Amino acid sequence: MSDTKCIVCGEPWDAYGVRHGDMLEWEADLFRKGAGCPRCEGTPTKPFGPNTIFDFDNGDEDPMDRIVAYENQTERPIWKRPEPEIVWACVACGVQVVINPDVSTSHEDRLEWNLSHDAPATKWWRSHKFDSIRPTEEPAYVFDQSSNDPKPVCEFCLDRCEHCGAPISKTLDRDDVYDEGWCGTPEGYAPNLFCVNCIENEFCSDCGLLRDDCECDIDTYE
Repeated sequence: MSDTKCIVCGEPWDAYGVRHGDMLEWEADLFRKGAGCPRCEGTPTKPFGPNTIFDFDNGDEDPMDRIVAYENQTERPIWKRPEPEIVWACVACGVQVVINPDVSTSHEDRLEWNLSHDAPATKWWRSHKFDSIRPTEEPAYVFDQSSNDPKPVCEFCLDRCEHCGAPISKTLDRDDVYDEGWCGTPEGYAPNLFCVNCIENEFCSDCGLLRDDCECDIDTYE
C-alpha cells in the first residue's frame, strides 16, 4: 500500500498506519481533511508542491479527496486538538466525565474524570477520590429523572438511606425536604443518613428512635 502525503507539508505517511494507530483519531481526521499532519501541525516550514499525480496517492481511498483538499487549502480546518467531549456532569460536586480525544473511542479507558477549578469536589478530596475508580458512561443515579431538570450524580455523591436503602445525596442541594434525594440525620443517629419517608414514618414520635430500637408502646405508630 502506498504512502499518503500531507497536502500541507508533503510528509509521506503510511496509508494503513494513518487508520491504524500512527495518528490519533482526531489527527487522522484532520489529516484527511487537509489540515496538516502531526509533523507540521498545519504550519510547514516549506509548503508542499506536488510534482506528479502520484503525489496524491491515497492508499486504497480515492486520490481525488487529496486533490480537492489541496485545491481548497484556503478553507482547510485549523490543526487543533479538540476539547474533551463531556459525556455527563455531576450536579452535586461538579465533576465531569469526558472523552479524552487522545484515546481511541473504542478503548475502554477513553473516559476520564475532569474537574474545573471552581467545582465543589476540589474541596472534597477526602470523600471524592476520583483516582480510586474509573468513570462510567452513565451517572451513578439521576434524581428527578422524569422532570424537565434531571439531576445526575456521581457515585461519590450518591448515598443510601440507612433504613430503607433509598437513593439520597448529602451533597446535592435540595430546596424542599420532599425533593427526591433529600436526607437528614435524626438526633442520636449521626452520622447515618435517612430519607424523608423513613424520618416521618419509621421513627417514634415519643422517644425519637427507629422502630427497631424503640421500646415504646406499638400504638405510638398507629
